[in-house]
Amino acid sequence: MGLFTAALLATTAQNGAKPTAIGPNVVIEAVERQIHGLLTLLPNFVLCSVFLLFVWGFAFGVKRFVLSGGHKSHMNPPLVRALARLSSIIVWVLGLFTAATIVVPSFNPGSMIAGLGISSIAIGFAFKDIFQNFLAGLLLLWSQPFHVGDEIKSGEFEGAVEDIDIRATLIRMYSGERAIVPNSAVYTNAIVVKTAFPARRGKIVIAVDDPRPAPEVRDLIAKIIEKIPGVLSEPAPSIAISNIKGSSMRFTAYLWSPQPTAAADRALTAVRDAFEAGKAEISAA
Repeated sequence: MGLFTAALLATTAQNGAKPTAIGPNVVIEAVERQIHGLLTLLPNFVLCSVFLLFVWGFAFGVKRFVLSGGHKSHMNPPLVRALARLSSIIVWVLGLFTAATIVVPSFNPGSMIAGLGISSIAIGFAFKDIFQNFLAGLLLLWSQPFHVGDEIKSGEFEGAVEDIDIRATLIRMYSGERAIVPNSAVYTNAIVVKTAFPARRGKIVIAVDDPRPAPEVRDLIAKIIEKIPGVLSEPAPSIAISNIKGSSMRFTAYLWSPQPTAAADRALTAVRDAFEAGKAEISAA
């Protein structure tokens, strides 16, 4: 006697019914019932397949419509892409639930969600970070505190923004590395947008050994810096004497430029060239 037959006989005995032998005919009848059930659902599977093709086309059309409308209205491109992806996901979720009811008419999405109970809470905790990053990404794309191409500093990451996705913000660091920062961290922490305004302030420290009076040397350095290409005349460069010891003087100069690092480099070079070799010691702060 096979294990399958013995199990059925034991179950029948436990239910109080008289055990009966299971022959080949019983097995054949059970297989036939299964095949009949599958054949009964076959039209539903075919209809479901056709419906899923329709959902795929509709989701693609909705995505294209959102992308086209966003570009025509000059919306933020990353925000348009996020809305297009979100709309496509919504269409697919609704479509899959509808497809399930086509295959199994007794399927009720509301009852399934309600029946999850504690499992739904566990799933919520598991996907909490994903939902948080998604919502933070939408808020960043909507409020636009910075744009693609801006130079920002978020925590320990500093560089140019490559892309703003619905999950993370991509930053190309000055070291040539790419930092993928979760949107929740970017949204909840302080951000320094270095390119928020057309010009930024640069700082250089100049140390010289010159017998001339400090105000005269300061005016000379100011005239040199004002002629540097890229240094703005408004706001004008400002130079302060920070230390004097005999003929050794130290000045702190502030200049404004769209590219303060490059302008500071040119200013340091120009000031060094203006003094005689060996009589100027110049360093950057």
